[in-house]
Amino acid sequence: MSSLVRSESSSRVWNTYVKVMCLCPQECSYWPLSSRTVKEMKAREYCNGSALNHDHRYHQKKQINDAQLSKQDESTSSILGSLGKGLRNVDLIDGRLAKVDDNSVVYDVRIRHEMQEFKRSAQNVIASRLPMQNSWALNDSVQHSLLSEPSERDSITFDSLKVVSEYLRLSVQQRRLVRKAISRQVIQYDNWRKALEELVRQLDTDLKAIDKPSEVLQVGKEATARCTQLFRKSLHLSETPSWVKLTSDKKVHVPTAKWGDILELFEVISDALRGVETLKFYVTKINGMKEGLCHIKDVQLDNNISLQQMHDRQSFVKHKLSQNLGYTSNCLFTLLIFYLFQSIGTIKVDMAGELYGGRDDNPYICMGEIITSADKKMLWRAIKHLDKALSLVKFIYETADMRKSLKLEGHVWTVATQENMLEYRGNSFFIHGIESK
Repeated sequence: MSSLVRSESSSRVWNTYVKVMCLCPQECSYWPLSSRTVKEMKAREYCNGSALNHDHRYHQKKQINDAQLSKQDESTSSILGSLGKGLRNVDLIDGRLAKVDDNSVVYDVRIRHEMQEFKRSAQNVIASRLPMQNSWALNDSVQHSLLSEPSERDSITFDSLKVVSEYLRLSVQQRRLVRKAISRQVIQYDNWRKALEELVRQLDTDLKAIDKPSEVLQVGKEATARCTQLFRKSLHLSETPSWVKLTSDKKVHVPTAKWGDILELFEVISDALRGVETLKFYVTKINGMKEGLCHIKDVQLDNNISLQQMHDRQSFVKHKLSQNLGYTSNCLFTLLIFYLFQSIGTIKVDMAGELYGGRDDNPYICMGEIITSADKKMLWRAIKHLDKALSLVKFIYETADMRKSLKLEGHVWTVATQENMLEYRGNSFFIHGIESK
């Protein structure tokens, strides 16, 4: 093929004639090309000629970015090391920043912010190394890399049935089944009362640990102490046990406490603690339980009643709470947590993970926790916390009548430790180091 360029000065339009050799070499034809086509050809030639230069610049820029990321990774690891030393005996679990040794609450806002910074920095370092750690999956047939997506590495707080159901991707029918089954199990008068008593007891203990409370905080402290007194007095029994009485004593009329009295005190406590950052966990819990208290505020609190009255009270409370505590209720979820684990703590994990493998193909769940040191006590505390979160999700999964068996897996990242794997209650927990290699 050969080309011939011809100029026409009258029209100022350049045309190119391309000589195309046919099958017979003696015959040929000339096809005129427009100026637009010529420009396209020149642009194509320019692109082809500069492709290698562009590719070279891309790889050069990538090498620079990789070097910068490597330096940034080393710098972040250094920060993690220094923060980890200062936070060695502190952990943020169940919504409370507490010392691992005695479980006492830490009220220093600076330490709380340092802990949050430590976990954010650790997540960045972990994200940069996850592609090199793909051999964690319980199901080898699943090609998805665990915790590879940013959403899987974000923290998650399980505070309602809605959150857990969205995590498991339950259908509308399954959610209705879960809500009905959970309500029937956990909305029992004894479970309701003991959960509130535990909340008040834990709050009272933490408030007493504050040496010099402010005037507003002192109001909350006194209201909490008053709640404790009401619960204690309501348990007082007369000489004749209430369960053998046919009717209650009517010799002397003594005003009895009601659940409405607890509701009023909870209002005072919530207002007093609202501005204290380190006590926001209790404000959230108290506001959640107020939802249930509103529906039974006229119910008698005392246990010094006849057997028939006690039966009627239990039935009434169960009916009212089952009818009014919805699928998104924090109150219903707190009752579930107390029913399962005898605690009222918030279940929050540092790395949410997700339901892997699909609901119909050997499903399994992976979650992660980040701690500041490999101290044995702190390590096992993190493992037990992960196990609690995994057990909660599995409980909802089984309540939703899922047919496939769900496998559970946990990961704990910490500073300055060796790779390891531990078994706890039949589940595998992998221990990883965060420091730079």
